[in-house]
Amino acid sequence: MNNRGPPKRNRDDSALRTKIKTLFEFHQKRYGVQRIHAELLRGGVHVGYQRVQRLMVDLSAACSLGNDRGL
Repeated sequence: MNNRGPPKRNRDDSALRTKIKTLFEFHQKRYGVQRIHAELLRGGVHVGYQRVQRLMVDLSAACSLGNDRGL
């Protein structure tokens, strides 16, 4: 019987997902992995680029593409 609870990585991932989703929504879904990763580092959250990428894929958080200038 396993009474250990969820692994630390899963707990950290859930907190990180919340931060990523908040940043993504705050920037009106315009920030991609590179910018979100940089924002997290500036905020003192030391996390790998590929981890941010994996979590954004899990969240289906893809930045909006296109030209808003109507050209």
